[in-house]
Amino acid sequence: MLLFCGGLSAQDTTATVPADTAGTSEPPKPRRIDTIPWERSGLRVGIDLLKPILSFVNNQPQGAEFSLDYEVKKNYFAVLEAGWQQLELDEVRYNYTTKGMFTRLGVDYNFMKRRQPLSGEMAFVGIRYGFSSFSLQADSVLLTEKYWGDLLTSVPKTTLQGHWAELLLGVKAEISENLFLGWTIRAGFLVAGGVTKREVVPIRVPGYGRTEKKPVFGFTYSVYYRF
Repeated sequence: MLLFCGGLSAQDTTATVPADTAGTSEPPKPRRIDTIPWERSGLRVGIDLLKPILSFVNNQPQGAEFSLDYEVKKNYFAVLEAGWQQLELDEVRYNYTTKGMFTRLGVDYNFMKRRQPLSGEMAFVGIRYGFSSFSLQADSVLLTEKYWGDLLTSVPKTTLQGHWAELLLGVKAEISENLFLGWTIRAGFLVAGGVTKREVVPIRVPGYGRTEKKPVFGFTYSVYYRF
């Protein structure tokens, strides 16, 4: 009786191990697939917070800048930026005034992986084409010359145009639902045929910066709302 039970137990133990699974390797792990679908983000409106602050700094222009961006293709955003600037300099050798409007058109590419379908957070690179129409005027311009002596002259009000290109690097982070903060670093390059070939070369072009610097580096810090 004991032998029968012992033999029955041994028979049950061997039956629980399938013979065809002996020595086989682990099944391959499934490949990870990004299952987050793409959904187009809404229109986003922004305003640069630095320009109003810099208006209180000496020899800095007064002005404002606004922006619109919209995702036209996955991770590609069409961008429109526009604003105005005015600068008044009261120096020993001249009085200088310039003011005008500017517009930039371009595209941003988001290289940050989405965490959810409608995520608007971005780490991006971009390009811009910039255009400005502005006026300048210089009064009480003092020119000194050893042979002819000092000469007091002026530059009448003149309307000019500026054209440039920009490369950008930036970030937009969501701090609340549909509310974003972001910054950009910009490098601007004047385009041939713009203000560089005028007889009167402006000190500063609205939306671009000082003309004697090549390239011109700029920084914006903005707040955005997405509809």
